[in-house]
Amino acid sequence: MRTIQVLVDRESILTGAAASGEQPWKYYDLGEGYCSYDFFAKCPHRLACACCPFYVPKTSSRGQLLAVKDDIDEMLEQLNLTDDEREALEGDREAVTALAERLTDTPTPAGPTHTGTSERPAPSSP
Repeated sequence: MRTIQVLVDRESILTGAAASGEQPWKYYDLGEGYCSYDFFAKCPHRLACACCPFYVPKTSSRGQLLAVKDDIDEMLEQLNLTDDEREALEGDREAVTALAERLTDTPTPAGPTHTGTSERPAPSSP
């Protein structure tokens, strides 16, 4: 089990932009960036997000705007980790490399894989 900080964009919720799918409303803080995928807790790419379209680098203008918005709330969410993820978070370089290699051809939530193919996964309920 691991606790992660989550930013909640109240403006997206209150304006209805989140409900219509125009804007994300929840951003998981990954340290170097944010994940805007609503079902992050079930995403197989949780620790290999950089190539995913849901990834927002903190150094990007969008990431910097999130950090200074007035109507952003912070909360904590608990995630269950796989053994691979736990080893990678504990700093095991071999575990990080193995996890990244295992995810190379696994589609991201938006469809593309890290090798560039765009096979969409079958819809699944979170």
